[in-house]
Amino acid sequence: RIITTGGSNSPDQLIQQAGEAASGSYHLVFFTPWFPEAVKNADIAKRFVAEWKKRGHNVGGLTEGFRGWDGVHTIVEAIKQAGKPEPKAITQALWNVKVKGINGDIAFIKQGPAGKESAQNVPSVYVVKIENGKVVQN
Repeated sequence: RIITTGGSNSPDQLIQQAGEAASGSYHLVFFTPWFPEAVKNADIAKRFVAEWKKRGHNVGGLTEGFRGWDGVHTIVEAIKQAGKPEPKAITQALWNVKVKGINGDIAFIKQGPAGKESAQNVPSVYVVKIENGKVVQN
């Protein structure tokens, strides 16, 4: 069995490039544009996928494109909380941001020694499979 991983994984592009040879392969993805109803914030995901398609963007880009939407909305919320568009204030506000993102809720978890903390959001991860030239839920 073939299992692909990685942030920029696009099963649609693999189908285009490998054709029938892609059948039976599994893929770890952070967003499932083929079934937006399966994600935590399905209403946001459905609107995003519909708008992406309406604008004629390449469907293969959806598995990466959602990150831009989530990132911009996270920064906008941090600017609102900071009350001013200054880098230090925005950085501080990011610790308190809670945003409903396309692939799930976004909040940052402090890790590391005091004064040198870094942060990670815990993303949703999904396993999908390619069967007969289509991406299906696993």
